Amino acid sequence: MEEEEKVKWDGFDGAIIGNCYYTNRYIYDTDIMITTLMARDGMSYGDAWEYLEFNVLNHHLTGDDGKYITPIHLVREYEID
Repeated sequence: MEEEEKVKWDGFDGAIIGNCYYTNRYIYDTDIMITTLMARDGMSYGDAWEYLEFNVLNHHLTGDDGKYITPIHLVREYEID
């Protein structure tokens, strides 16, 4: 059986925290991804989360890209704002 090449999300190499053994996909930390967008692109926290959710994370529904982990404290902060 031939191993499929893993897909990387552009610009978020520093947010890779592991590899899923079962799906052979990269696992990303969304906290690091948001920090990257804020530092690199000068986005606010809310803008970075919205951009990430709409332009990156929603693409996981196609089943051809990475998995991600959202730290629970990040979700709570965003819901309060």
